[in-house]
Amino acid sequence: MDEKRFFTMAETYDNMAQLLVPQYDFLQDEAIKILPFKTSEPITIVDLGAGSGILLEKLLIKYPNAHCFYIDFSDDFIKMAQKRLSKYLQRVDFLKMSIETEWESELNVNPDVIVSMSAIHHLETPDKKKLYQRCFNILSKSGWFINIDEMSTQ
Repeated sequence: MDEKRFFTMAETYDNMAQLLVPQYDFLQDEAIKILPFKTSEPITIVDLGAGSGILLEKLLIKYPNAHCFYIDFSDDFIKMAQKRLSKYLQRVDFLKMSIETEWESELNVNPDVIVSMSAIHHLETPDKKKLYQRCFNILSKSGWFINIDEMSTQ
């Protein structure tokens, strides 16, 4: 009998995202390009629904003095991200939380950047509005919120 390997969503996500989200890497790279911070600045970054850590890894590379908060509720994604971000673990706090919960109460600082990719669209409109307000309230004075996501025009 042939052994078959069953993949979890987390294990196949990186490949699927490239197919499901047009211009996946381009969107991430452009979002990072518009951030006004010097690469040497010690900024704080929050990634909401951080998944496998692809976007966070790009940010950690560009900003070598950044401290990041990874927020996701999936054990499988957290395991993948911890592996992907293993050389940055001293700069990343992993928070196993849903983006609907009060994740901001776990932060000890007002973040300079809050990013999210392909996560917020899962929320209902009232929950999106609440999340946007919470992000606005916690961002530093010159902070940036970037949401790269699929959306309906209806």
